[in-house]
Amino acid sequence: MACHRPVVACFPGGVPLAQITGNAEAAGYRVLHSWPEGTPISCPAHTPERPRNLYVQGIDNQRRQNWDAAGMAFRTCLDQALRRLHLEGKGTLARRIDDLPPETGVTPSMKTWAHEIRTLGNEAAHEDEPFDEDSTKDLQSFTEVFLMYAFTLPGMLAARHPPTDG
Repeated sequence: MACHRPVVACFPGGVPLAQITGNAEAAGYRVLHSWPEGTPISCPAHTPERPRNLYVQGIDNQRRQNWDAAGMAFRTCLDQALRRLHLEGKGTLARRIDDLPPETGVTPSMKTWAHEIRTLGNEAAHEDEPFDEDSTKDLQSFTEVFLMYAFTLPGMLAARHPPTDG
């Protein structure tokens, strides 16, 4: 994490400390404990794997202040979420949002949120000006709420009231 603040880590014996720079775990070193403790990244429950991974990447980049990368990850998360909701959807992301059938559970207000994510994500990917923290926070909030409505709430309902045969 690029927090620009001190971090203390405890490693097993025999780790050459002079060689550890950046992300120790990514370099193959096992971290026994660190201070301050990291905050785990979570995604709304019941989100399918690919959009979940992209949402986590967006949060990770947001924490590292990589605003453009975070914005693009959230937009791609939406794209992948829509692919899971409506397998037959074709064309541009804008068209796929507009063409979502009612049986996907996506309401008109959710389509509006999806267009907000798409527009902000496009700005992160294509504008000459760098993306900023406030825009990334908006994009993350829109994406989180969209995932909650699209996957978390239906998943909770299905768990509570499983379909019955007959």
